[in-house]
Amino acid sequence: MRSKFFKSLFKNLGFKILAVFFACLLWLVVYNTDDPTKTQTFSTKVTIENANAIKNMNKYYEVVEGTGNVTFSVSAKRSVLSKLADSDFTAVADMSNLVMNEDGTVGTVEIKISCGRYESYLSYNKQKYLKVALENLMEKQFVISASTTGKVAEGYALGDVTISGSNILKVSGPESIVSQINNAVAIINVNDVSTNVSDNVFPTLLDDSGNTIDTTKLNLSTSTVSINAAVLSTKYLSFTFDTMGTPEAGYEVVSVVGTPNSVRVKGTSSVLNGLTTIAVPADIFNVDGLKESFETTIDIAEYLPENISLVSNKDGIISVVVTIEPYEEKELTITTDRIDVVGLAEGLQLEYDNTTVDVTVGAVTSVLDTLDSHNVLLALDASELTAGRHRVQLSLADEAAAYDLLDAHVEITLTEIEENNENPDEQDNGNSNET
Repeated sequence: MRSKFFKSLFKNLGFKILAVFFACLLWLVVYNTDDPTKTQTFSTKVTIENANAIKNMNKYYEVVEGTGNVTFSVSAKRSVLSKLADSDFTAVADMSNLVMNEDGTVGTVEIKISCGRYESYLSYNKQKYLKVALENLMEKQFVISASTTGKVAEGYALGDVTISGSNILKVSGPESIVSQINNAVAIINVNDVSTNVSDNVFPTLLDDSGNTIDTTKLNLSTSTVSINAAVLSTKYLSFTFDTMGTPEAGYEVVSVVGTPNSVRVKGTSSVLNGLTTIAVPADIFNVDGLKESFETTIDIAEYLPENISLVSNKDGIISVVVTIEPYEEKELTITTDRIDVVGLAEGLQLEYDNTTVDVTVGAVTSVLDTLDSHNVLLALDASELTAGRHRVQLSLADEAAAYDLLDAHVEITLTEIEENNENPDEQDNGNSNET
């Protein structure tokens, strides 16, 4: 039985094998006709891994080709491709596999594309690469300075502008950019404000010319800075001057005048309200033994009261002129109608021996030049005088006059006024009768 089975199995064996071969061939033809191999394009985002590998080489990189999405072709059976989408693929550029050119300015990294499904059935038609530009990595540290923009409200001035917390900023990035940074500032807007203000601001990087540097490619140790600006009241204060020493004999200090005659200062209202002048110490102007005027400059900021400062530092330099003139004498003839009599007792009348009186006045040159007999007013004190002739010392009617009365006497006669007790009506009647 078994013998017959094997004889029938191997009978015409060649034809049987040939039939199987053609059957398989036919299956393949049919299969490939119904599900052919095709090529399809997909796109996915490139993910960069191990970027620190470049930083560890003290390099900064910037992708010049292959950034963003990468487009690639995949070959597979139609039935497989139909089930795939862009989201099934990943594209990874591992920076630890970076290959640099000889001068270290350009590098390439293979982009490895893979699929989460049917990976073994897929064939990627072309290798993709990420190309990067390289330059040396640089790091610098800056002290952040505080600054403002805008103008405070009218009648106010900017006080101290300070940074709260750390004012140290570390900046790292490509050498070509970091090397241009000259300083870092935090800027707060104070436009039209009248009270203290605070804000959190982004630090601004500036080059030597004051131009703002783009921080897109830079890494900053802090992204915001806390800054405070004090806003103070203002007031104009005049100056008071004094001198030290005595000029040469026969000379006097006429005036000490500053130009300008006042300066605008700032401070809290509680401090400013009690101030009107700035006192400059006498030892600044030593006139001992001098006989000529002189001019000098002072920095008024040195003599400001505590907690007060200048609104503008450029206003601090004051020009001061100390005027010294000789003391001289001058003879004047004054009419007696310019003598003011005070204290004359009731019942007395005063008569001058002459209608004029010669006087001697003394003053510095500039004052004497303005004096004449028409602008000097004298005074005569008759409060202790009785009837009779007197030689009286005169004085100046204006105690605040800028000149001295050195010699002035006047001869006068005081007489008693006679009283007339007769009745005027009786006198009239008597006259009528005689008539």
